[in-house]
Amino acid sequence: MKYNWDAGIKNFLNFLKHDTLGAVANLHSKIADKEINATNEPDCLFLSDLHNICVDFGKHGQLPDDE
Repeated sequence: MKYNWDAGIKNFLNFLKHDTLGAVANLHSKIADKEINATNEPDCLFLSDLHNICVDFGKHGQLPDDE
C-alpha cells in the first residue's frame, strides 16, 4: 500500500489550522477558577463537551459546531 503524501500533508495542515484544544482547555480552567459553581457552570459544561470533540478532532476530522 502506497502512502498518499498529498492527503497526509493536507490533513496535517487542516489539523494545525483548526486545533483549538488548548484554547478550550484554558478557557474552561479560567471560568471554573473564577465562578462559584466552578465546573458546574453552564459555560464550563458546554466547554467540557466541546473539549471532547476537540480531543477527537485529530482522529476523525470533525470540527466543533459554530454555536
